[in-house]
Amino acid sequence: MGRWEPIGRKPNRARGTKQKERQVLNRWERYTRPEGWPSHQHWPGPSLAFLETVGPAYFEQVYRRMEEDLAHPTVASTRAHLRTMLNHAHRVGAILKRPLPARMERRDPRTRIYTPEEVARILPALETFPQLQVAFWLALHIGARPVDLFCLRWSDFIKDARGRRLVEFESRKTGKLQAVPISVETWKMVQSLPANPCGYLFVPFASPDSDDPEKSYPARTRNGIMKQLLSSVGVVDVAKPWQVLMTLYVPKHSDTRDVVNRFTFHPPHGDQVRRFECLREQARGLAFLILQGTPPSREQSLALTKLEEVVMWANAAIARNEPAASLIEENQSR
Repeated sequence: MGRWEPIGRKPNRARGTKQKERQVLNRWERYTRPEGWPSHQHWPGPSLAFLETVGPAYFEQVYRRMEEDLAHPTVASTRAHLRTMLNHAHRVGAILKRPLPARMERRDPRTRIYTPEEVARILPALETFPQLQVAFWLALHIGARPVDLFCLRWSDFIKDARGRRLVEFESRKTGKLQAVPISVETWKMVQSLPANPCGYLFVPFASPDSDDPEKSYPARTRNGIMKQLLSSVGVVDVAKPWQVLMTLYVPKHSDTRDVVNRFTFHPPHGDQVRRFECLREQARGLAFLILQGTPPSREQSLALTKLEEVVMWANAAIARNEPAASLIEENQSR
């Protein structure tokens, strides 16, 4: 993989993308190995010069070998990442001719999600495992990836200066901080769980300190229990029960922190009122100048409307991006 490593060094990549590209390269080297290659010898993979001479048929042959061992979504992800990396290699001059592997057709465009009736059957079935029940309910409402959901700490559940209940965590895949508002009911369900010294919510069913928590023994045990419970209530066509919960939530919320900030009243504090009035006063003078210096017309009306928008967005910039002193002190004390 050493010769391929510089190809993937694109700026501003998420941590999860880097890990995925390493996995893709490992699969590529594994499935491009010639059948007669000695098992005790390292296979370095096809050279960059060789890739300039092959066509789509070579890639299809490699992908068919992958399909024999790997799940279809894994192969599809491998194809997409490899195509992106080859395009980048051509862009930076690592290869002179860009190979063009064909795009994979999607087998089923429909996305499997839990129906309301299934959720109504699953939640009661989880009563024998209170932590999994809370995890299921929480996943329905915050849409976290399983690796993030089962690594949540008690300290991730906070209240901000306005009393809103939030769950705040860093995504292990992207490295970005997520802040998702939760309801009072969800807050109470989380608080009903027994506390533990390590600070994690779902200790028996997760191994947060391991290198790959979702491949740990507690995670496999948890997934096995979940599949048995789903089967007991008639839900038998779900291979990854926690990923389905993420699919349920993600289309509804894109950037919750930004949405909350945009559609929340921000009471003025400090010298903000004075600056609001100053901006309005300056804009008022310009508005009178436009009225006096231009004839009545659609263009004049548009000019006044845009000036009004300028003041509105300038005031919004102040209100939304300057936290109150009480909020700053709370964040520093945490």
